[in-house]
Amino acid sequence: MKLVNTLALASAGIIGGGVSAFAPTFNVNRSFRTSLALADDTPQAADDGPQDAPVEAEADSTEPTTREKEESSPESVISKPAETEEMETVSQSKNDLMALAAGQNNVLKYYDPLSLADADFWEQGDAATIGFLRHAEIKHGRVAMAAFVGYCIQSQGIRWPFAMNLDGDPFPTDAISPEAQWDAVVPNAKWQILLFIGLLEVLGENNCGDLENQPHYMRGGKPGKYPDFQIFPNLYDPFGVFKKMKDEQKARRLNIEVNNGRLAMIGIFGFMAADTVPDSVPLLAQYAQPYDGNIMAPFASDFSIITGFGS
Repeated sequence: MKLVNTLALASAGIIGGGVSAFAPTFNVNRSFRTSLALADDTPQAADDGPQDAPVEAEADSTEPTTREKEESSPESVISKPAETEEMETVSQSKNDLMALAAGQNNVLKYYDPLSLADADFWEQGDAATIGFLRHAEIKHGRVAMAAFVGYCIQSQGIRWPFAMNLDGDPFPTDAISPEAQWDAVVPNAKWQILLFIGLLEVLGENNCGDLENQPHYMRGGKPGKYPDFQIFPNLYDPFGVFKKMKDEQKARRLNIEVNNGRLAMIGIFGFMAADTVPDSVPLLAQYAQPYDGNIMAPFASDFSIITGFGS
């Protein structure tokens, strides 16, 4: 029986593939031991001779006490809330989306002129489509906020104090626009940036290999939630400051982040439009830094896969 329990525990641990899967392993193992052991004990007691009866009775009398101790142990008490938190799913319907939109913007409220919420992407259903749209907006908003801040920093001439590569090449000067500064970055550095972003995408889409305990955002998971790396600090809360934050406060902060991301998307495109099309954004005319390249072809200075954009 111990061998069966050990194999069940090992197989569940391998399938879970991480520390966060350890809590369900406890429950699986305990359920195996409770059901199979009780089924095993009855015939064993019937087959044994009279001299073994006191021993079996003594074992039966101590077994419930052992189980009670295990169920009240600190490991089981700690693991249960963690499992509930990891397996929490989010309801995604159009009504939920409309209620969420009203909380994010009480003036515009729900705005979907292209009816994307009813598009049924890849025939995965409304819940999956809405989860995809919400996650995409949050992700693009975060990228836009980073881009907006980066544009402002590059325009002010703030640079890293070290060389850009092992050859000693310095970072591009602020005498040119941020778009032109990207063009001036050596190709190897560009590939490193893009490959790192691709790695983050793969880890995020697969929840670092723990889709059993952290469902995908198109399968009831939380849109915008990025998984923990286990061995590296959390990207959102590396110092654990917000661990005890209430769910209502987290939802409010996420709404603020979404609104800031929307504004950042407008802002960064405004900067790029002002730089590439003279007088297209009158408010930014005095800050615009002319750029004669193609912002839609980030590798145009090196090569271009799409000749229409690269020409």
